[in-house]
Amino acid sequence: MNCLEELLTAGKLLCPGTRVPVEVRGGRAVSPDGSRDFGPAAGPVNLLPRAEATIEPARVPEAEVERVRAHLQLPAEPAVRAEVAEAIAATGMRFGRDHLSAEARILAERFQMPAFALGVEPAPQPSALRRLAGTLGQAFAPAKSGPRLERLSDSVGERLTMGLETWRSVRVRNAGDAALVAQGAKAARVEMRWADAQGRDLPECAVATPVPIDIEPGREITLIVRVRAPSLPGRFALRAQVATGADAAAAPFLAMPVEVIRCELPVFEYAYHPAILDYESDHRVAVQELMDYLALSRGGQPATVLEIGGGVHPTGHALACLGHKVLSADISHSQSILGTLFFRHQRPDIDPRLGFVSCEGTELPVADGTFDGVMLFASFHHFAEPVALLRELQRVTRPGGFVYLGCDNCAPDPSDPLYVEELRRGINEQVWTLAEFAGFFREAGLRVARARIDHHSLKVVLEKGHGG
Repeated sequence: MNCLEELLTAGKLLCPGTRVPVEVRGGRAVSPDGSRDFGPAAGPVNLLPRAEATIEPARVPEAEVERVRAHLQLPAEPAVRAEVAEAIAATGMRFGRDHLSAEARILAERFQMPAFALGVEPAPQPSALRRLAGTLGQAFAPAKSGPRLERLSDSVGERLTMGLETWRSVRVRNAGDAALVAQGAKAARVEMRWADAQGRDLPECAVATPVPIDIEPGREITLIVRVRAPSLPGRFALRAQVATGADAAAAPFLAMPVEVIRCELPVFEYAYHPAILDYESDHRVAVQELMDYLALSRGGQPATVLEIGGGVHPTGHALACLGHKVLSADISHSQSILGTLFFRHQRPDIDPRLGFVSCEGTELPVADGTFDGVMLFASFHHFAEPVALLRELQRVTRPGGFVYLGCDNCAPDPSDPLYVEELRRGINEQVWTLAEFAGFFREAGLRVARARIDHHSLKVVLEKGHGG
């Protein structure tokens, strides 16, 4: 029996929305009332809530199916081709949040497929009467008020070290009716300004950070902004505001008291290695760190571990090779389908210990205390609410369990071309400083048990208390 089937049989996986255990009937995972079929119990199981399918598998071109099948070296069988077509169609899924839809398209971009445009009918052309009505509507429509950022959250913190110049993250939404633009005469920047206890501005502490990409109306994004703390200790007011071109800055979208202190802010102990590792080597080091931790903490006993954002080739498959049971979860159902196919046909030896499920990481359809631990590799920074995610991962972890974050960049640089390109694609890309990471861990009630940094790639084991 596959580890996914074991979890289903034990009632550990829950229906999205109702949160009641999924049942197994006739080899299928279904809701208790029989109204929903979540897929084969051996996987992949689709527990995605609020996901809208936009492409029919039957409309996926055979050439695209064959290209993906050949790339993964899957058998040329009708059943396999049908599942590959379903995987390609799943790249067109739409979610309530735009960045989740962008995550679902990653497979299509990786295989250079026009998957999310497949089967889309051309938009009907408006009649002459409708065109006239549209022109009149634009003429008499109220003038646009422009872009307006509103703060959703931030990781500035209550204290900063005096004289420190660093980066901090502020998550915002453009609540206006026009885009903030990153280029040209009206290019936007975020100004961070300070005032003392008497309300006097401190111009020597003012710094500005360019907006990395255009921020359209309604879009949410985490801005990495430079902060320069005053050179003397005391209580100060910090505000963030947007300025465009030569225009005066808009009203602050963030205003908060900050205590400036003499001593350094605490982070955590870590082993530092200066070498820059390529993507594959970095992941190898990360999984070895986790293997070493499991060997020390569990004395060779197998663990049941959840991997968030595993994709087609979850890094945790290396743990399955050692006898651990791994459930790989991803927002991209297309990757869950192909991951199941790949390991079933290419690595049947570990297939019983590796399962695939599609779900949202911040709303895991999993019973409390199901796993010995949860792991993420180069995935944690994609989540908009890091503390809420850590708390959710704790919920599904047994008392005394762990959360492992591997391969997260801890050296922010908002001008990094790769970072900017990810944002342009709609991916929720974020980079936090060590102080910000430490704040997340403290707020979530997690203790750092083991940490390593390779150049700027953080790998950290977090433990929860035995009573938590």
